[in-house]
This record gives sequence, structure tokens and C-alpha cells, in this order.
Amino acid sequence: DSVNRIYELSPSFYFNNRRDMITLAISHENSNARLNRHSFEARHYSISYFKRILKDMEFFARYRYADREFDTKPLLYTKDRKDTRHSFYAVLSRNFLKYYFASLYYNYISNDSNADLYDFDRNIYGLSVGIKF
Repeated sequence: DSVNRIYELSPSFYFNNRRDMITLAISHENSNARLNRHSFEARHYSISYFKRILKDMEFFARYRYADREFDTKPLLYTKDRKDTRHSFYAVLSRNFLKYYFASLYYNYISNDSNADLYDFDRNIYGLSVGIKF
């Protein structure tokens, strides 16, 4: 029964015969969970860049900032929870053999919270291979 609503405005700007694209985004998120300590209001701000490198290779990068204000205190805490999150995501993708692709990606997330339990820094690396239909 949880409800999550996100309202987003994100204009995109194309350059170099559509080989480069910059997108700015601002959004408002309202998450109503069953437990109030998991419900929050958030604002997100991001900028992303997309580049078609070769006929069959692409690069994408995004920086995103978010701040969240939770409706109530976390369990066993005395003050309201507020988080700020910085994240950076980059992926290099290449098509091969007509219908296949491989992507190498990196994601860094830093979450700062006034409730120490929710402070973390995370580095994620990945390789994915797939089929396009």
C-alpha cells in the first residue's frame, strides 16, 4: 500500500548533429510508506551527458544531488532524519555482432545523514552483456 510520486522537469539540449546531449533535471518526490519513518519528501537535481563516440559506441555520465526529509524519527533516534545524497554514474557501452552489447559502468554514492546509521559511501563497478531486440 505504499505510494511513491515523482514529478520531474528535464529539458534536454542536443549538439553536434545529435551526437552529444546534455540533460538537466529537477524533481520532487513524495514517498508515503506504511511506516512513517520510511516516508519522506525529497528534491533531486541532476545533470547528465550523453555522447555517441563511434557508430557503435556510447558514453553516458550523470551527477545527481538529492535531499530527503523523513516524516518521523528513525527507530531509537531522538531527532528527525534528514539525508543528502551525491551520486555519480558513468557507463561506456558498445554494440557488437549486430544484436549484442556490452557495458562497463561505475556508480559512486555518498549518503550523509544526521542519523549515523544511514551514513555510507558506496562504489559499484559492473559489466553487463545483453541482447537488443
